[in-house]
Amino acid sequence: MKRNLGGTILAALVVTLAFASEALAAQWNSLQDSSVVSVFLQVQGSRHITTPNDKIQVQLNSFPSGGVRWRAVNLTTLQLIGAEVNITNASAFTLVTNLSGNPTFGNFVRSNTTNGSHSGMEWY
Repeated sequence: MKRNLGGTILAALVVTLAFASEALAAQWNSLQDSSVVSVFLQVQGSRHITTPNDKIQVQLNSFPSGGVRWRAVNLTTLQLIGAEVNITNASAFTLVTNLSGNPTFGNFVRSNTTNGSHSGMEWY
């Protein structure tokens, strides 16, 4: 019986790429920036979701005393995506669920009580 090695390799490659693309569909991306009390500032520049993903999460490891308020904003429509979140501990917070349209978005952050810096990760 003759085996079709090329077809077997191609099928294996397709399966591998399918799993790899799903594994890379969303990932944790590093965050590090400053925030002030008086105004929301955009941090980390614009971010674009290019893969199937329906949520944005943030986990900060450090932040100014009193915490920060965090907003994800659609940079095309300038509308808030999901809810504004008040981050006062190091837990992961979901900013957006059921996200659609793969928008280009920005993170806007304001310190609650003291100016300072924050660092952590964002899932998108």
